[in-house]
Amino acid sequence: MKKFSHKIKKISMCFPAYNEEKNIASVLNECLSLKKNSKFKWEFVVVDDGSKDRTGEILKQFSKKDSSIVYYKHAKNMGYATAFRTCLRHAKGDVVFVIDSDGQYDLK
Repeated sequence: MKKFSHKIKKISMCFPAYNEEKNIASVLNECLSLKKNSKFKWEFVVVDDGSKDRTGEILKQFSKKDSSIVYYKHAKNMGYATAFRTCLRHAKGDVVFVIDSDGQYDLK
């Protein structure tokens, strides 16, 4: 197993999101809970891929409450792969991973 040559200081968790108003708040609350009990700095990058529901509004509210939540909005739906690339382009962590924003995974 290969070991990291540097210490991990910051983790970026990235979420492409499209029409996730029913799920995104609980996912972000789980992120903030995860951050509380961690020795690492966290960044949660969410890309709203042109949602037609309240996803963007919810993301804006969360990002105002906690600076570890950052979001980007595509003006129109460009697809999962493009949202994925936008996430990765903006992530600043030593370790970066992408997870779906619909809440189907336990973030712990």
